[in-house]
Amino acid sequence: MPLFEWWDRRKGDRPLASWKQVQGTLERETAYGWLVRGTIEGKDGLHYFLLRNPPQKELARLHELENSLPELEQRRASELAVAKLPMYDGREWNAYGELVRSPTENYDRIEQAQVNLQDLDTRIADIRQQMADMLDKRGNFKVDAFALDMNQVYQGSPVFDFGFPQY
Repeated sequence: MPLFEWWDRRKGDRPLASWKQVQGTLERETAYGWLVRGTIEGKDGLHYFLLRNPPQKELARLHELENSLPELEQRRASELAVAKLPMYDGREWNAYGELVRSPTENYDRIEQAQVNLQDLDTRIADIRQQMADMLDKRGNFKVDAFALDMNQVYQGSPVFDFGFPQY
């Protein structure tokens, strides 16, 4: 908490100097953590670094969102096929002697498909927005975290620790 509070105000000495803000994109997962390409607070330029105990929940959420899209898009295609059907057969005279459009026998089904289509479009747009927030312009998973500088090296790259290992 002291680091987060200081980060918001930036007054006085920075607490927890061994914790650095690391930002970048996930290059690949390794047995030891994530190899990330990005910036390290206090160092100029781009670097490769190992992020031990990375935020797996965020990446799992991205995969969950990615996996839900095909099913929603398939459902959307099915609903769209129904929603495009003609709702009216022609015209007929009503009880008041007025010429009105005559609904098809699938009218209710088509109307429900149109409602479902709006709901699916909203859900798909929401998922795409959530994914866009997690990805950079090239579609790589973004990393932005405070991590402890371990003063270690993995295959020539500095090692940072995000937190507790997930069991």
